[in-house]
Formats: sequence, structure tokens, C-alpha cells
Amino acid sequence: MRKRNLDGITRIGIDEVSYEKGYKYLTLVTDLDGRRVIYATHGNDGKAISRFLTWLGPKRCRRIKVVVTDMHDPYLKVLRKRLPKAALVFDHFHGRLEVRECWATEGLDWLSSRKDWRGLRSVCLLRGQRTVRGQTSSEDRLYISSLPADAARLAQAIRGHWGIENSLHWVLDVAFREDESRKRKDNAPENLAVVRHIALNLLKSEKSLKRSIAGKRLAAGWEEGYLETVLSKAP
Repeated sequence: MRKRNLDGITRIGIDEVSYEKGYKYLTLVTDLDGRRVIYATHGNDGKAISRFLTWLGPKRCRRIKVVVTDMHDPYLKVLRKRLPKAALVFDHFHGRLEVRECWATEGLDWLSSRKDWRGLRSVCLLRGQRTVRGQTSSEDRLYISSLPADAARLAQAIRGHWGIENSLHWVLDVAFREDESRKRKDNAPENLAVVRHIALNLLKSEKSLKRSIAGKRLAAGWEEGYLETVLSKAP
């Protein structure tokens, strides 16, 4: 596709498709408004997204307002770094739709207690709207900061602050369905939590398959050879 046809694109969708046994994948990028595929490349890792963004060019990248994708970590790391001002929307096919918006200001005259915080420079409002299984909830969070009122930078800092804890909880929930577990009797919850953490560490240690944790778990269930590869990572 000629690049001159891409100037009006502001909303894109990104997903992976398998095209051959042995876990070979393509990353596809679509123009959501034009309903057309605009880019395809081998692989489903961060390099695939980087190739697309480099091909698209910095000027067109700045025009991207919305990216619809799944929660594949290699995709998200590159998107958050190279498209910091774009809203990331997690598609319905993967169970959750999530939109975050951020506003920031250095106009603090209204804040009577601003002198109580040394170095206070800005106030930030982060709004998150999440739809899970048809149920939508919205939450506003207020933050104070010593940083300039750069909404994109502040949103990235806030996300990084909670990243470790939220990432672990999200992986356990999505890949292992931890929140759906109904094991409540005796020591069952604690025992299963230990097993999940062991499995998660083994899957993270296995680097040969470029897939998400959920994808690796499925692969281990489907192929005994790959399961043995995962188990071989145990100390």
C-alpha cells in the first residue's frame, strides 16, 4: 500500500494470526475507519510493531489517536513507548475493553493546601473506563506531582508505578483465571496460588516460544514436547 493513502488514519487495530503449524505468526495492522489491512509482517513480538511504526513514519505516528489490540505484553511495551499519546483499547474478543484518559494542569491557585507539599507543580486526573462481560465501570483518580503538566508523561509514570503489581495480578487472572477460582475450603486457595506462581515463573523463564503467558500455557497443554521444555526450566 502506498503511504500517501495513510495520511488520514487515526485509529488502528493490531492483532496476530497463525499461518502455519509450529507457532509461526503474522502481525496484522488494520485501518479501523477504512476497514482495510494496511500492514502485515512476520512475527508477533515487539519488533513486529516497531517495524510497522518505523514504516509508518513519525509524522503519521503522531496522528494515531486510538490503538485497538489485545493485551500481548510485547505489543504494549512498544506502543506505550512510541505512541504515548494514543489511547489503548483492549478489544472485546479478548474479554475486556479498557480506555484511559489523562488531564493535567499547573493552575493550582484553587488548591488551598498546595503549600503543604514541597515541590508541588501539577495535578493530574486519570480516568479509566472498563467494560468486562458487558458491565461498564468508570473510576477517576487524582494525583499530585512535581513534574510539569504533561498528561502523556504523567500517565506513563502512573502506569509504571502500579505496573509490577497490576501485571502480576493481570497475568494470574487472564492466563490462569485466578479470580474465577471457587476453591475456598481449607488450604486449597493457598496451595493453588503457590502452584500458579510456580507455573508462571516457569513460563516466564521459557524464551524459545514468542507468545504471551496465556499462549505458552495453552501450548504446553497441547504439545507434550513443549511441556517438557517448560518443565526443564525448573531449578
